Amino acid sequence: MQTTTTAGSDEPLKLALAMALLRSKLVNKTSETSHPPSDTSSSAALKWKRKIEKLNLVIKELVKEKDEEKERFNRIIAGLLAEKEKKIRWIKMLCLI
Repeated sequence: MQTTTTAGSDEPLKLALAMALLRSKLVNKTSETSHPPSDTSSSAALKWKRKIEKLNLVIKELVKEKDEEKERFNRIIAGLLAEKEKKIRWIKMLCLI
């Protein structure tokens, strides 16, 4: 995996992470107001559950972003291959003349 990226390619990833964190904060606020913890053991369990939910949201956003990048890459490759085929046909046509 290459570690060199441009600033523009990091922006979608940063945006996806920010959106996932904001969503998880909203989920936490609603769960805290509806179900306050009764003792320390359930409090610790809820804390871990929230952490896992946050991580799951972040993972989902990262997977979505990865799939979108893969689709963009495939479109670029398809365009380059089509352009190559077009040039090859043009050269063959010129050779026939």
